[in-house]
Amino acid sequence: MKRKRKWLTVRKKRILKRKALLYGSLSFVVLAFSFFVWASFQFVNVHNIQVEGSSAEQNFKVRKFLHNSIFKTQRQLFSPFNHLLIDKEKLAAEVLFAYPELEKVSFANVFESPNTIKAKVQAREPHYLWCQNDKKETCFWADKKGFIFSKANISAKESAFFKIYSKTFDSKQILIAEKPLRTKILNEDLQIIEHLKKELETLKLKIQEINFKSDNEIIALAYTNGNHKLKLLFRKQKINEQTQNLYTVIHNALKEKLNKIEYIDLRFDNKIFYKDLKESENESR
Repeated sequence: MKRKRKWLTVRKKRILKRKALLYGSLSFVVLAFSFFVWASFQFVNVHNIQVEGSSAEQNFKVRKFLHNSIFKTQRQLFSPFNHLLIDKEKLAAEVLFAYPELEKVSFANVFESPNTIKAKVQAREPHYLWCQNDKKETCFWADKKGFIFSKANISAKESAFFKIYSKTFDSKQILIAEKPLRTKILNEDLQIIEHLKKELETLKLKIQEINFKSDNEIIALAYTNGNHKLKLLFRKQKINEQTQNLYTVIHNALKEKLNKIEYIDLRFDNKIFYKDLKESENESR
């Protein structure tokens, strides 16, 4: 009798477990179906796209791109017009790839504007003019991180922007279908540039141009307080020691006549050479 009762108890538990699993599965299906039905309602479908944060022209281009990506996408099981089903992370990546001059793209929450895609874009700030050492002097805009994002026109090259000349890239490889390559400049070069700018500012020299001729020759053009253009020659190796030597030679020997110096050569470990305007070369130890 006890064995029979035990068997009935086990059987009841099995039946209850099966019922619980069945009801759970049905509840999940009902909830999933209800979600997709709710998501198909008109109040979460996209009817408008707004873009802000950059110039009117840039905002218009991004808006047109988003419109084509959302409304001209081939319909699948559920409408790609549905705000909840749009992959905004993927959409932002596509915008950044199409427009390298943009640094960030963000979208407003769906519940903030159910019928409208609200995008906010942030343009890259031009920080350098990165130019190729060639006869055409092909230049590109680069941001502070060294990301090349746009080709510079003639008027830009003639502006007062800080210029960098380098052989670290081939201008033919930079352009792909007339668009700049999405790339970053070598970190080593950027570190040297920022170091030289910082150290020369402490000497009250306004650096205007850096030319990476080779590993053994970096030419920097800077202006003194007297608006005199001074040429400085460095090499990539031991750049910290060279700027320290520059500080020493200016304060100890050249401070009073810096406006009459044509160039200072710091490429040699134990010697510093400088040349007066229209005079012979001198040596400073």
